[in-house]
Amino acid sequence: MNQSRLLNSVFLATALLFAAALAAPEPAMAQRSERGKAEKEEAPYPNATRKEPVIRANSRIQKKVQDMFDAYGEDDMTKVESIAQELLGNAKAGDYPQAMANRMMAEVSNERDDLATAIDYLNKAIASEAMANEQHFQSMLLLAQWYGFEEREDEALAVMERFFDESGSTNPEYRMIRAQSLYRLERYDEAAAAINEVLAEVADANPNWRKLLLAVYVEAEKLPEAIEVGKQLLAVDPNDKPLLVNMASMYLDLDQTEQAVALLEDAKARGIFTAEEDYERLYRVYYNMEGQEAKTIAIINEGLDKGILKPGHQVYNLLGQSYYFSDQIEPAISAWTKAVEFASDGRTALNLARVYYNEERFPEAKTAIQKALQQGLENPGDGHVTLGNIELYGLRNKAAAAAAYREALKHPGSHQEQAQKGLAAASR
Repeated sequence: MNQSRLLNSVFLATALLFAAALAAPEPAMAQRSERGKAEKEEAPYPNATRKEPVIRANSRIQKKVQDMFDAYGEDDMTKVESIAQELLGNAKAGDYPQAMANRMMAEVSNERDDLATAIDYLNKAIASEAMANEQHFQSMLLLAQWYGFEEREDEALAVMERFFDESGSTNPEYRMIRAQSLYRLERYDEAAAAINEVLAEVADANPNWRKLLLAVYVEAEKLPEAIEVGKQLLAVDPNDKPLLVNMASMYLDLDQTEQAVALLEDAKARGIFTAEEDYERLYRVYYNMEGQEAKTIAIINEGLDKGILKPGHQVYNLLGQSYYFSDQIEPAISAWTKAVEFASDGRTALNLARVYYNEERFPEAKTAIQKALQQGLENPGDGHVTLGNIELYGLRNKAAAAAAYREALKHPGSHQEQAQKGLAAASR
């Protein structure tokens, strides 16, 4: 059950108790004394500074209030609204029944996704000062949450400050609502202090409270502190995949690459990382590390072999680069050839053509550069110069080379000088 619904349930239960009390006959003095003693001992807000209001209503109005509560319990919001508006329109209904009517109209408006109107009704119910303490304070907690949903955090925090002043509550859950408002207001130091205070007092704290603390530290750019909180959370749930990913990201932001890799590798070994984005995250970390081409190659090939990584330009292009920079030319060519088939432009094919050229595999280089020009290059002149060089220096075809250089000269760019020199050489 979410917190908002829980507050409503508590409110309704309390409201029904007071409805029953209004309908009950006046007890004897001794009975009132004993009951008052028991209620004081069981009071949910024993340290409240707000005095309990005197609640009165005649039997006819009380029946209306009871009917309204019953309709709410049956989710009959149309009937709730009808009775509530009748009570609000009756100047003689009394403060408490009208407070309840405003409170129920807040629920009706909320059910209709009109939270702004719901907030207005709830504020009226609270401002009446007619509700019993438990109803009053639960309504304040709900109001703070609704303000938060509307991103009216200054007002949410003000309500929470008033709640603590009047109720004297030290409930850790309610203190965390206040901490969340501080977090949303970017008052990170205050939020962290409030959360840490709660965590120090509560042995079996809700894990979400530490997650909020982690978020506070991240937003405050206190990553070492955030990592320590993350470690505490992982000690409780070592399989929390989103947390593992966030922890790895924080390690990388602190240039603690080895720790990030260790975390990701461990998660993969334990079967937590099994999705495409998991393998992609790991091979990219290795790719950006110096001297880790073999690891990059291994992760990519494992992902491809298992069908986790989908064949595509990105994966084959990075695989080709990793092979190339580890002096494995043939596998690099194989990977880049596959990458070309998925490419949206001719850059990879141009790179492949230059590798073939350096390897003196000129017919394959020509095929690759023609593919690059067909797929499209940002500067086609570069491609035509490369084709001219292949024809002139590789295939020894001066006529074809001259034609390529002339085509290159049609396009502006830094390649112009090379094209002029190439054309001169092909014309000799």
